[in-house]
Amino acid sequence: MKKAIIDIGSHSIHLLIYHDKNKKDEKLMSKNKMVGLMNYIHDDKLNQEGQNALIETLREFKKLIRRLDVDSAYYFATAALRNISNRQEVLRRVTTSLGIHIEVLSHQEEGMLDFYGMRTSIHIPKGLMIDIGGGSSEIVHFQGNHIIQNQSIPLGALSLYRDYVKGITPTTKELNQIYAEVKKQVQLLDTSHFSTHAIGIGGTMRTTLRVAQAILKKNQIHDTMTKEEIDYLIRQLTQNTKKSAHTILKIKPERIHTFIPGLIILKEMMTQFQIEHLTISYTGLREGYFIKRIQKNTDL
Repeated sequence: MKKAIIDIGSHSIHLLIYHDKNKKDEKLMSKNKMVGLMNYIHDDKLNQEGQNALIETLREFKKLIRRLDVDSAYYFATAALRNISNRQEVLRRVTTSLGIHIEVLSHQEEGMLDFYGMRTSIHIPKGLMIDIGGGSSEIVHFQGNHIIQNQSIPLGALSLYRDYVKGITPTTKELNQIYAEVKKQVQLLDTSHFSTHAIGIGGTMRTTLRVAQAILKKNQIHDTMTKEEIDYLIRQLTQNTKKSAHTILKIKPERIHTFIPGLIILKEMMTQFQIEHLTISYTGLREGYFIKRIQKNTDL
């Protein structure tokens, strides 16, 4: 039996297909399309062009799912659809056009599923989990398999780029504006639960690790970075924007616009929560959704 999940994010739409092999679900394939739905949101509404981009991408994925004889497909969305005022209109149009039902996750659900997905690959006794998305960022304090605190801020790498940056990478003035907004939002978070060790999930975090390996020239950086290394990394990237753009283009060209804004969120969260070490996880929201919504696993 084959099962598919489609993750509709602010930055990209991701298809993941699982195959039930010997009574164990294994990943069969993964496909990602950069749509940038956040760029189509104006006055808190997803415009017609954005709705068309969403529907055409889902249509493309639906055809692929049929071609691969997938038995069941599950569609969910995060901040891209959660934060718009015409959400019901968009959902109805998708259902009418494609016969697809999209589950829109709340902030709390997104943080919870992030956490359970992360726990499939990383096991530390306690810490913080950070997910910097395109339209929001989640931070979860956990102990063992239990969530102690689940928080979110309405800022993501793509929304910051859209709101503050006019060119490819931020100017000094734009950087100052981004820092001011991120500091304001991060300072509203409850820091009574803090930890020196954090787990980072999502595309911004994985790109951070790869850029750090290139700029710091430390191949021994496998999955964990220090706060000092993150601070050095952001200084290097913001002091020489031409060189930093070239570096990001070589490593992850589709994140050229959003990587620095996302890195600023990470830096300010690490400062606010007194985080000294950051470990990158390669599992997160999609894996958590599969475990909890499809497998309905209650062991985690």
